[in-house]
Amino acid sequence: MKERAIIEVLFRDKPFMVLNALRNSIGRINASEVARQAKCTYSHTHKTLMLFEENRLVSFDRSGARPIISLTEKGNQLAEGVETTKFHLS
Repeated sequence: MKERAIIEVLFRDKPFMVLNALRNSIGRINASEVARQAKCTYSHTHKTLMLFEENRLVSFDRSGARPIISLTEKGNQLAEGVETTKFHLS
């Protein structure tokens, strides 16, 4: 049931854009940069990232002043699948 819920979230535009920003990032990226690339508020981005972390799609490196975000292997596979599916539905 939990996996179905995350899939339903991903087919909305903003969470998809957040996932896509992470997938297309080169190097280190933080939540502010993800929000800018996804063209949504920091608050919405943060909430989406927390949902992604809960579902083990992203991981945070909290060793510095600004946490660095990266997709997990599961997140990367899901991003590829969702991107392919979303464009086939358009």
